[in-house]
Amino acid sequence: MKVAKLRYSTDDLKHIAFFESNTKAKVIDFLRQNDTLCFVIAKGDMGLAIGKAGAKIDKIRKSLSKQVIVFEFDDVPENFIKNMLHPIEVYAIEVANTSDEKTALVQLSIEDRSRAVGQGGSRLKIMKQLAKRHHNVDDIRIKAI
Repeated sequence: MKVAKLRYSTDDLKHIAFFESNTKAKVIDFLRQNDTLCFVIAKGDMGLAIGKAGAKIDKIRKSLSKQVIVFEFDDVPENFIKNMLHPIEVYAIEVANTSDEKTALVQLSIEDRSRAVGQGGSRLKIMKQLAKRHHNVDDIRIKAI
């Protein structure tokens, strides 16, 4: 799915360039929320972004002095949402269209619910924004079983 044209600030563009030059991973999208920087990278580039034993991502976090989250893009909405939840075990993801919105229902264990949602809903908020941008998913609902 084609992403709507996004506008980034000068600082955002600097973060993207820094990330790409240090990892060689292609950044598809970038999102800043509070002190967290989220990079959506091309499918297959996760190894480049993380580096051996997490060395590259650790270096980036230290250099930027910020929380950095990296998500791997996928053309299939269910796979993209699953990638954003990694390493949490997801039992099922169902994307359904109703008359007025597209909703994803994610089933996972009750023990993993708080990790999936994030502190104060921060991770879920990021996931919703990115799912909307890339796959026109209006809402993500977490069902703990």
